[in-house]
Amino acid sequence: MQRRRSAADERRVEIHLTGEGRSLKEKALHLPQQVAAAAGLEPGELRTLQETLAKVTTALRAAAR
Repeated sequence: MQRRRSAADERRVEIHLTGEGRSLKEKALHLPQQVAAAAGLEPGELRTLQETLAKVTTALRAAAR
């Protein structure tokens, strides 16, 4: 990442990806499919798991209040 002052407004700092950052972003795009394959899950099963985990997380956060 690079931080640069905005040319239009010096008070603003803009964040830009470097070439290395763009390369890492490309690699990360395939990560969910690789995790699902390693876990032996079909794409639909992975979505169901994500939804279930989101519900559990929400319930646990609410219970902790």
